[in-house]
Amino acid sequence: HCAGIAAGTGAAPSEPYPTPTPVPIPTPTPTVTPTPTPASSEFGMPVHIPKTSNTEDFEHRYSDQNAKKKIYSSAETIPDAYEPDDNYSLANWIPTDGTKQLHNFHVPGDLDYVKFNATEDERYLIETSDLGNESDTYTYLYDTDGLTEIIHDDDSSEGLASRIRIIWKCNDSGTYYVKVRHFSSSASGPNTHYNISVLEGYSPPAEFNDVYSDYGEDADEDGLYDYLVIEVGVNVTKAGRYRVRGELYENGTYHWGVYYASKSAYLSEGNHTIKLKFSGMEIRNNGYNGTYDLKYLYLYNATYHQLDYRYYAYTTAYYNYT
Repeated sequence: HCAGIAAGTGAAPSEPYPTPTPVPIPTPTPTVTPTPTPASSEFGMPVHIPKTSNTEDFEHRYSDQNAKKKIYSSAETIPDAYEPDDNYSLANWIPTDGTKQLHNFHVPGDLDYVKFNATEDERYLIETSDLGNESDTYTYLYDTDGLTEIIHDDDSSEGLASRIRIIWKCNDSGTYYVKVRHFSSSASGPNTHYNISVLEGYSPPAEFNDVYSDYGEDADEDGLYDYLVIEVGVNVTKAGRYRVRGELYENGTYHWGVYYASKSAYLSEGNHTIKLKFSGMEIRNNGYNGTYDLKYLYLYNATYHQLDYRYYAYTTAYYNYT
């Protein structure tokens, strides 16, 4: 079995954040199982195919699925005090002490931008709150160029308010940008107000410690791996139930090797290892020999609130699919 390589470098703020589109996992065509090869780095056809129930699917994050079916009104209203702020070049400064700024969507399609100075290695909490009954915020964080998206969020906070929880280590201190839009491009009016704030020094109850390793698991002892297991380190300061979710890509690409894996566990205070098990069958069906990148790595609490995130986390050792 191949040993893991050096731990990943964590989030890469300068990288774009494309939203993955779920794709169906192909039904495997029956094949003849190869002759077992001891200590192989190859993936066989698993005897036990991992199952993921709908309750394990972590794609939805808002509690009321019918909320997004709401029909919003469209009426012009008095612009908020920070207009015009419809692009990053017009962004207003916002302090990083948690001070709230009151905004609204005064016309359909209105965009609100703010900017703040971030310090290398600091943590930030960006959130909207105190929403009007016609408001539903969608929040984006951009790099220092104002164009490269780092992360976006819709409903990881309470109700329809969007919250971005970022454990983010900047390569360089600089000015970063936040864009807020309404979930509906046609919504506007006097009841679409919201507050936005940025807080420096936010400390979550758990976070990634950027310690990773990987290995192949031969569950049925036939000499072929049934799973590619990636161990993800988590540092917990408040005991509770947490979930880790990540996606596996061919090295240096946006091509999925395996769609995703997730694991939930109760963790006490201290450092822990969460094992993400990616299906050997799916890796074999993908037909790629090489290293894999663990990307879009998320840490959630028991109520599905995002606590930490890595766009790129780790690159595995080399594996053969046949």
